[in-house]
Amino acid sequence: MLIMSQRGQVKSSPQMRPLTHLPAGAQVTSVNWRITTDGVLPQGVSMMICMPGKCLPLDGLAGRSDALAGIPADNPLVLELNMAGGGAVVPPVMLKTYHIQVNYRIGAPR
Repeated sequence: MLIMSQRGQVKSSPQMRPLTHLPAGAQVTSVNWRITTDGVLPQGVSMMICMPGKCLPLDGLAGRSDALAGIPADNPLVLELNMAGGGAVVPPVMLKTYHIQVNYRIGAPR
């Protein structure tokens, strides 16, 4: 669960890593995500999936993107939640679950 109760502060999930050891040279091809919330997200909330050196802005609670393609797949990733401005977020934004699937390939692109 990820909760944001203050505008202007980035909330990050714990680092997520692959569940199994990946082969050497594995590179991201695409990322799928599915997020559930406790209600409608307020206007101005932004979410990103970040790996070292690059972030993928999410355009919804579920989707797919190849924007992180080519990054080593064994890098950790985090989900970041942000809302510009200052002051309290009432009620707080609560991401109840988040599932992120990183698809990868081994070897040079074809």
